[in-house]
Amino acid sequence: MPEQETNQFSMRGRLHDDAAYQDARRTRRREALEQLTAEASEAGFYEYAAEAYKKPLEEARRSIEAENH
Repeated sequence: MPEQETNQFSMRGRLHDDAAYQDARRTRRREALEQLTAEASEAGFYEYAAEAYKKPLEEARRSIEAENH
């Protein structure tokens, strides 16, 4: 296989790895935020249950992700 083709496959592999890492990191951040919100709600830091914050958090998350892409 020519060197250029090998480099293209290597680049695709790295891009795939980078995308997978970003997706995993995004998922971990989302889960952590949801857990923190639930814990704060249970501890009485919020007037409303964690479920009341779900939609606004999702909207904020989409807005932030749109800004980063």
